[in-house]
Parts: sequence; C-alpha cells; structure tokens
Amino acid sequence: MSDSRIEIVTAPDYVDVSNSKLLRSMLYQALTKRPQGVLLDLRGTDTLDSSALGEVIGFHRLLLTRNICLALVLGSESNIMRLLNRTRLASIFTIKESMDSAMEVLNLC
Repeated sequence: MSDSRIEIVTAPDYVDVSNSKLLRSMLYQALTKRPQGVLLDLRGTDTLDSSALGEVIGFHRLLLTRNICLALVLGSESNIMRLLNRTRLASIFTIKESMDSAMEVLNLC
C-alpha cells in the first residue's frame, strides 16, 4: 500500500538472522518508486534481532543520504519499542503509534 509519495513496508511478524535479508529486500524495493518517505509498519512484528535492527539502521542511513524520510509505526508498549529505548536508538527514528500520524509526518517531508 502506498500513496504517490510514501511507500509502506509491512515487516514480517518475526525478523531474525534467518529472514533479515527479506526485510532488507522489502525496504530497498520501496526505493524503486523514488518516494519522499518510507513508512515501516512494525505493529505486527513481535521480534527484531540484532541483524534485523542492523538492516533498519543501515536503511535509515541510506535514506538520510538521499534526503528521504523514514517513519516507524509501532506501539509504545511493544517489544520493539522497549528494545529501541533500551539501546537508545529510539531517538534516531521518527516513531509513531498510528499509520495516520506517521503519514502526516512523512507528507511534511
């Protein structure tokens, strides 16, 4: 799902070393349409291991070099949010709890 300027990527429910390359492929596929922003929907994702987190961080760095915005959608009480807070990575991402609020932010990029 996407509008003309925002690409939406829905992550699998569990992302670890065995399928982190799938997540990477999904993220990079979103760039083929030259979006102004990418929304990574993590609401249905229970687990991201270090390899998956590394893929998201690497993708974020690439987007910064291309002046493309990234927003993550996940619940404030989710395992992933706890991981991002614990590792102090929450501060580098735009994180929203709803698709609508993430889309609003991305449409302002």
